[in-house]
Amino acid sequence: MNTNAREWPANPFWDFSLKVYAAPDVAPGLLELQDAHGLDVNLLLFCTWAGHSGPGRLTGSALDRSCLVVGDWQQQLVRPLRALRREVARLPTVPAGLSRTMKAVLLDAELTAERIEQQLLAGQPGTGAAHARHGLEVAAANLLDYLARAGLGIDDGVREALSPMLAAAFPAESAGRIAKALSLH
Repeated sequence: MNTNAREWPANPFWDFSLKVYAAPDVAPGLLELQDAHGLDVNLLLFCTWAGHSGPGRLTGSALDRSCLVVGDWQQQLVRPLRALRREVARLPTVPAGLSRTMKAVLLDAELTAERIEQQLLAGQPGTGAAHARHGLEVAAANLLDYLARAGLGIDDGVREALSPMLAAAFPAESAGRIAKALSLH
């Protein structure tokens, strides 16, 4: 089974996420934030996309609503699928070939759940201002607001994890401007 074989509604957020996530050093940083701090990779990407070409600056209530909309989905479906996928390779009684097959099936289910989560996020009404501004500073402000809601401050490790994503989303911006944007707030 392959999520690309299904018919999906158009979703510019998904297309943006695929491009940005595939850029060098983006995935490891986001996965580190996910595993070490419980952050939702899709919400990190959503904050960035909103500032890049989506709804713009997310209001506090829009960000709260987005976190609420995907919170149960993550808790009840995505995280358990991820845990099963990671655990299946550790089962000593299952031959490696069967373990790889099961891991692939679980990965497909996890990616399908992630894609549905992105559809839920992209479909949120009223996530930005009527006349949305876009740019690095808007994306960084969205990210900093999400981090604050998650009880996480910006330190060198978090900045290092987020910088490749912002560099991929805003390739014309310098590393210095990205670091400065992540320091504002």
